[in-house]
Amino acid sequence: MTNGRIGAQEIYQIIDFARDMPRAPVELLPCVRETIASLRDTYRLMIITKGDLFDQESKIARSGIAETFSISRS
Repeated sequence: MTNGRIGAQEIYQIIDFARDMPRAPVELLPCVRETIASLRDTYRLMIITKGDLFDQESKIARSGIAETFSISRS
């Protein structure tokens, strides 16, 4: 894949990054919490993702905004 331009140490480092990602804190964009709070009583809010279900649910749970949304799997 890299034609030998990347060594074993770099590959191990990439693997370590990938292992840490599912446990990393989720950082919301500025004003997301406030915006959700201002909309949730008036509108039905949804999150639509294209990622792996387990990974996405984990991120939503870690974000602290999960209680705002109901989970629906289609």
